[in-house]
Amino acid sequence: MDATPYGRFVALVLFDQALTQITKQRQSIEKQCEALEEKRTELMSRYEATALELKNEIKHRGELELSLGTLAQEKQRIEHKIDTTRNAKEYEALQQELESVVTRQNADDERLIIVWQRIEQFEGALKSAEHEMVDALKSVEKELEEKRALLSDLERLFSDKERLRPAQREGVLEQWLSMYESMRAALIPNPAVTLAGSSCSECGVIVPRTDVASVEKHQFVFCQQCHRILFDRHAVE
Repeated sequence: MDATPYGRFVALVLFDQALTQITKQRQSIEKQCEALEEKRTELMSRYEATALELKNEIKHRGELELSLGTLAQEKQRIEHKIDTTRNAKEYEALQQELESVVTRQNADDERLIIVWQRIEQFEGALKSAEHEMVDALKSVEKELEEKRALLSDLERLFSDKERLRPAQREGVLEQWLSMYESMRAALIPNPAVTLAGSSCSECGVIVPRTDVASVEKHQFVFCQQCHRILFDRHAVE
């Protein structure tokens, strides 16, 4: 490795780029973990939605059965009055009342049949959804555990490397270090970049030959387009 101030500067830049790469990996895994957690929530929500629909149908069944019980009592009461009345007008009114109750009974009977069918469907769907959810959740939880373990390793690696950064700054000219650190503080992505042939590897602009020559001579040069520092990575080889 070139132990000159320029070589030390390039080593610092490459060190920071390695830290940036670790940060990007962490951010990527964090997004993957968020997506997995959303998937887990969605799986549970779908199951809970089916369970709620089943619960509502069971409740509806109970309401219909209660209504049918009440109607059966009402029918029995009316039939008893029909059997005992001696008044023709009252008899006719009771018959109409009885017809209304029977009509409501028939309607509730039809609804109850439909509800029973829906309950059977939801029970089957819930059982199927439960098996699918359990298998899917196991897969999600396993993947989450692996991602979190990898994230923990990356965080530990980042922390360990970051502690070494002060030593990486040593030997760099104060003027270069000040400009570089100010660009980093301004959150400029990749404040120092290499040449790609005779072009800036960041913005792609053609770098003047005189600037290319200066970079090759390990002088401090800025890209005239994106204003990043251009450096020769071969200085550390």
